[in-house]
Amino acid sequence: MTTPDTALVVGAGDSLGAALARRFAREGLKVVVVRRNADQLQPLADSIKAAGGTVHAMGCDARKEDQVVSLFERIERDIGQLEVVVANVGGNIRFPLLEMTAQKYFKVWEMACFSAFLTARGRRAHVGGRAGGARDHRRGQPGVHRVEGSARDAAL
Repeated sequence: MTTPDTALVVGAGDSLGAALARRFAREGLKVVVVRRNADQLQPLADSIKAAGGTVHAMGCDARKEDQVVSLFERIERDIGQLEVVVANVGGNIRFPLLEMTAQKYFKVWEMACFSAFLTARGRRAHVGGRAGGARDHRRGQPGVHRVEGSARDAAL
């Protein structure tokens, strides 16, 4: 059996997602960084490569079930077994409650909550069936998961 050696960061933006991806790469994991627009990942991918890490940048709309399913299948088939999966898509839109429309609220929910649900379900479908199983592991950040018994831990 192959040892899990890959970290997936869904929502690898310019702050927390990028920091986690860099940390996982420093720890020796292959890193898959994901945003809706893969072109926006180039500076992050370049910085990880420059530091000696292995990185794969992919575009995926984490609100779209078919894209999330394909993402997990592609990673496990072409890159490696997942050890860490981070759901970090943010809905960084702030409005006072009385100014927020139902449409705006739904958009934030879809980005932050629904995408995390799809990511967690994808992780469970691919990682949960392995010998030894998998468990949810949270250290201060909902959406950070790892495989039980793995040697590495989340960067938080």
